[in-house]
Amino acid sequence: MTRARPVALTRGRSCVVVDQYTDDVVQAIDARTEGAGTRIMYALYPAKVGGLGMLALAAFASCALTWLATGGVWTCVRWGS
Repeated sequence: MTRARPVALTRGRSCVVVDQYTDDVVQAIDARTEGAGTRIMYALYPAKVGGLGMLALAAFASCALTWLATGGVWTCVRWGS
């Protein structure tokens, strides 16, 4: 059984995974031959981890949660008495 270091996301760059004990090439990833789906995910990667889009999503989610909690309390108060 060969032991290789885990490969992190290459984010569109080529990389080679080498067995640290035998110096054999375990896997070679060529960024130019990756599929369209992988390239699209690498292109969208910054949008998933931060930026204006993530801020807008967090603001919308917090407003939706506040609206849901307020509506629940309002329903309890209105129908409870």
